[in-house]
Amino acid sequence: MTKSKWIKILASIGIIFLIVFVVIPPFTRKWYKNHSVIYAPPAPVSNWKKFTSDEGKFSVWFPGTPVQTNQFVTNAIVTAEEHLFYVNPDIQDSYVVGYCDNEKFDDAIKNGKAQKFLETSESLVVNEADGKVLFEHETTFENFPSREFEYKAGEKANYSVRVKYIMVGQRVYSVMAVFLAGNPYPEDRETFFNSFSLQKN
Repeated sequence: MTKSKWIKILASIGIIFLIVFVVIPPFTRKWYKNHSVIYAPPAPVSNWKKFTSDEGKFSVWFPGTPVQTNQFVTNAIVTAEEHLFYVNPDIQDSYVVGYCDNEKFDDAIKNGKAQKFLETSESLVVNEADGKVLFEHETTFENFPSREFEYKAGEKANYSVRVKYIMVGQRVYSVMAVFLAGNPYPEDRETFFNSFSLQKN
C-alpha cells in the first residue's frame, strides 16, 4: 500500500472519532466559550454507577445513567457505526465511552501501524478543535495498543478533553472526559478512566 493511500485511510477513519464532538450536546453549547466563572460542584459519589455493555464488551463507572446513541459514518473508503454512551452530570462536564468496528482497524494492528493510526486520529481531533496538546502517551491497555492524550481547545473555547483510545482487533474504543479548563475535577476523571475495563470472552 502506498504512503498516500494509507494517509487517506487514516484520515477517513479518523473522522469517525470527530463525530463524538458533534453528537455530544456540550460541544454544541455556546457556554463553552462564554461560561461565567461560577463552577458547578463535582458529581456526588452516590451518583456514580457501574455501567456494563454486553454488546460493547466493556464496563465503566459513570456519574449517572448514560445516554446511548448511534450514528453511521460512510465515505469512499470505510463504513462504520459509532456507538456512544455519555453522561453530562452538570452543565460543564461530560464523560463518554464510544466504540466502532471496522476490519481496517485489525489490518492496522497486523501491519504494525496501530500506534500510527491512533496518533493520526489524535491529530485530527485536536486540529478540529484548534487545540493545544497538554499530554500524550503511547501505551497499551491489557496488552492492546492504546494512546492517551489531553488537550485544551483553542480560540475562545475554555474546555479541555482527556482521551484514551484502545484498539482491540476490529474495534476501537474511545474513553473521554470533557471539562472546563479552569475546573477540572481530576479525582472524578481518574475514577472514570481507572474504572474502564474490557469484558472477557
